[in-house]
Amino acid sequence: MAVGFDIDDTVLFSSPGFWRGQKTFSPGSEDYLKNPQFWEK
Repeated sequence: MAVGFDIDDTVLFSSPGFWRGQKTFSPGSEDYLKNPQFWEK
């Protein structure tokens, strides 16, 4: 069995969006991830 790993670019380029979502919807917690409004932006 062969297993391969690669670096996911989305981690590097989507982080600012998640940071902004946390500051906007739920500062200090990760509840923004459960908020549909965050995912629609």
